[in-house]
Amino acid sequence: MAKKKSDMYVGIDLGTDWVRAVLAEETPSGLDIVGVGKTRSSGLQKGTVINIESTVKDIGSVLEEVVLMGGREVDEAYCNISGSHVRGFNTDGVVTVRNAEVRQEDVDRVLRQAQTVRIPPGREIFHVLPVQFAVDENDGVKGPIGMAGVRLEAQVHVVTAAKSGMDNIRTCASRQGVRISNLVFSALAASETCLHEDEKELGVILADIGSGTTDIAVWYNGSVIQTAVIPLGGASMTNDIAAGLRTPRKEAERIKIDSGCALGALVEEDETIEVPSVGGREPTVRSRSLLSEIIEPKAEEIFTQIGEEIRRAGHEEFVSSGLVLTGGASRMEGMVGLGEEILGKPVRVGSLLDMEPALGGVTSAVQDDTYAVALGMVLMAHRGIIHPDNSNGGGGDGPSGSNSIGKLGRWFKKAFIS
Repeated sequence: MAKKKSDMYVGIDLGTDWVRAVLAEETPSGLDIVGVGKTRSSGLQKGTVINIESTVKDIGSVLEEVVLMGGREVDEAYCNISGSHVRGFNTDGVVTVRNAEVRQEDVDRVLRQAQTVRIPPGREIFHVLPVQFAVDENDGVKGPIGMAGVRLEAQVHVVTAAKSGMDNIRTCASRQGVRISNLVFSALAASETCLHEDEKELGVILADIGSGTTDIAVWYNGSVIQTAVIPLGGASMTNDIAAGLRTPRKEAERIKIDSGCALGALVEEDETIEVPSVGGREPTVRSRSLLSEIIEPKAEEIFTQIGEEIRRAGHEEFVSSGLVLTGGASRMEGMVGLGEEILGKPVRVGSLLDMEPALGGVTSAVQDDTYAVALGMVLMAHRGIIHPDNSNGGGGDGPSGSNSIGKLGRWFKKAFIS
């Protein structure tokens, strides 16, 4: 007999190169990982679905692995969303407190008012994240409920995406008999598994370097204050290697993983690599420094654009904890050094936080940060940070459904009160 939906959480990470999924179930002590799966992705480009049939097949393949391993039926799942069409901005709302003391209904009203912002046609809000509140003259309030006052103001961070891109993900999942409970920005999910609470408080940038895009979430004072997507990732390095070394793309990817270095100063002059040639020609021996010369400009471009995004938003002074990198390319030698050199801030490679004893089951299957996004969505659902959206087919925490404020209220209680 299948477990009740309320006892299970499934996170599907749709990536340009890989699709990964995690299935977990509630236990008296916390959460158990019972199923894990991954398969090559063939229907996405730069985080966006470009081939429906291929993506449907990929989702079916990864869920087949999860079901086989976990012994559970899957008909609902949380799924990530990325792509250059994802955009975030800050806005605010203000209401009069009705009974001279802030109550939950006042918080609901001010969050609803903050969402009454014009967005371009064809776009949809899927995250509305409270940043801070103000009660009368008291700024920087995290928990306003119970405070005396007559004026309540909320600053929120709103994340939107192209409705067509969101609908394509829902369509692909539904063709496998799976309803998307909610869509989650990739960098937010990765933050849940790779960032320490003190980093979120002091201010930190989470950059998830995927194959096609680099997704950014900026945290300060425990809240998300900025999100962005850079249309560059590990695949751009692979393509440059394939062209520069005249080797098939598959071999270029292997060379990048095995021998890549993003900082030429770390490479010894006499280091060499064997490079398979195209068209069945004999392999050639090339210097590893040449490989680094190909990779470094693209890695530098990624870090430069991260810095530009932060400066453009005026948040440079709020990220004293620096940058945390996740994603495949983040583990390449030299990425930390190059990032620190360009940004002038500390950089570390993210790793999954120690979540014992709350997290059990087959945790060995999700030890590395390649599962950060899929696992992050599962944890966010378990912790009450995200909820199933029953109003609009899984659209998210935006105003398009009648229950959005109820979900925001529950999120608020979880994030600021518990």
